Amino acid sequence: VDTFFFKQTNKQKTLSLHLHTHTCFVVKQQMIQKSADALKPWRDDTTAFLRSQVLTKWSNLIKDNADDIATIMTMESGKPLAESKGEVAYGVSFLDYYAGEAIRPSSAGGGFIAPSPFTTDTGAPKGKIMAVQEAVGVTAMVTPWNFPIAMITRKVGPALAAGCTAIVKPSELTPLTAIALKVLADRAGVPDGVFELVTSDRESTADVGKEFCINPTIKKISFTGSTPVGKLLMKMSSDTVKRVSLGKIPFVLS
Repeated sequence: VDTFFFKQTNKQKTLSLHLHTHTCFVVKQQMIQKSADALKPWRDDTTAFLRSQVLTKWSNLIKDNADDIATIMTMESGKPLAESKGEVAYGVSFLDYYAGEAIRPSSAGGGFIAPSPFTTDTGAPKGKIMAVQEAVGVTAMVTPWNFPIAMITRKVGPALAAGCTAIVKPSELTPLTAIALKVLADRAGVPDGVFELVTSDRESTADVGKEFCINPTIKKISFTGSTPVGKLLMKMSSDTVKRVSLGKIPFVLS
């Protein structure tokens, strides 16, 4: 685990701390395995209602700490405080939505039954087709600096609602906002390993992204950022035939 000195300054305040970054190959492997180990209990041993409750509690804790989170976001990203407060409200809207989605028939465990397109000799449908929605598995997300809350909740919310586990690599420019979200997720009852953060510096970011793409344990990757990087991630994910979402929320059901 590498450590570097992180400093943010504005006209009123200076924030300095040591931030640990998970750049060591062994550590990255361990975090992915930790997420994989947490998958079965979260996917198979919880109800959709419980997952919905956890997301709602996480949303409420973010709302309760909105001023502090907005201050952190402003100090590290440079957004006006009013915009940061607006993003907090925007970000929790995804958790609220997917807390509701978790218990809808369209979520994991739900599905549909349709008449078969094949017919009997009399022309009647030859049986029925049943489709069941299931969680994909371990998912990995890479989020940008300009929406450090909303892009995390927009990706992690549906993943957790469906029963997936999620590993997030926030932008190296805005790790503190992501860490604040992780602290509140833990307090809300998100089990250990279900939502993990991998922080990195600029030099090690590419290595983290590569590990997400080539590691066969990860079944889904979602990225919001530049087109060239998205194309590279898609190319590297092809050998393991991962589901890839670029620029949008992860579609975590199949």
